[in-house]
Amino acid sequence: LDSVPSVATMQDTVFSCNGDSVTLKVSANTDRIYWSRDGREMISDSGTLKMAPSQSQKVYIKSCNKYGCSPEDSIYVLLEVLPEIHISKDTSVCFGDSAYLEASGGNFIQWYEKNIPVSAENNIAVKPGETAEYKAETWNKSGCVSDDSVKVTVNPLPETRIIYDTNYVCQGKAVNLNATGAKSYHWLPVDLHTPSPAVTVDDTMKINLIGISDSGCVAQDSVTLY
Repeated sequence: LDSVPSVATMQDTVFSCNGDSVTLKVSANTDRIYWSRDGREMISDSGTLKMAPSQSQKVYIKSCNKYGCSPEDSIYVLLEVLPEIHISKDTSVCFGDSAYLEASGGNFIQWYEKNIPVSAENNIAVKPGETAEYKAETWNKSGCVSDDSVKVTVNPLPETRIIYDTNYVCQGKAVNLNATGAKSYHWLPVDLHTPSPAVTVDDTMKINLIGISDSGCVAQDSVTLY
C-alpha cells in the first residue's frame, strides 16, 4: 500500500565538541530526506548528515515521496565548549637534571611524550636525555579534549678539564694550572676565578675546578698536588 513516508531520529540530542564534526543519523522508509539547519534545506538520499556546528542548534528532518511528506522531526545539536588547559612555559635544563612541569584544567590531565602516556598527574618531573616535547591533554565530562605542549631543551654540560705539566711540586713552590672547556671557572679551596692560576703548594692538597657553561650548566674536574 503506497503511503506517506516516515522518519525517525536515532537520538533527540547529539553532543559536539567545538571544532569537531558530528554525524547525525535518522531512519526513514524513503530515499529522499530533507535536512534543514540555519534556515537552509538540503536534500539527501542518505540517512546521515555530517556537520561541523559553530553553535548549538536544532536540525529538522523530514522525508518525502510522491504521496507527501512525513511529519517533521528534529535533533538538537548541543555544542560543548572545550575545556581550558594551562601548562608550563617552555623551559631548559642541564643534562642530567629534572624539569618540573605543571598542567591544569578540565576534569583530568594526561601527559604524553612522543604520543606515549607518561603520567596522569597534574605536576610531573621529567629527565629527558635530549631536547623533548611533552603534551598535556585534558577533557571534560562530555569527552571534549584540549591539549597543549611544552618544550624542554636539554643543554650539554661543559667539558671542564684541568691541564697541568706535573702534579708533583716542591714544597713552597707554585704550579701553573689551566682550565678549559667552560665559560667561567671557580677553583677550590683556593677560591680563584681565573682560568690559569698559579697555586703554591705547602702540603698535599686536592684542587677542585668548577666549570660553568654559557647556559649555566656545571661540570667539575680535580687534581691532587703532592
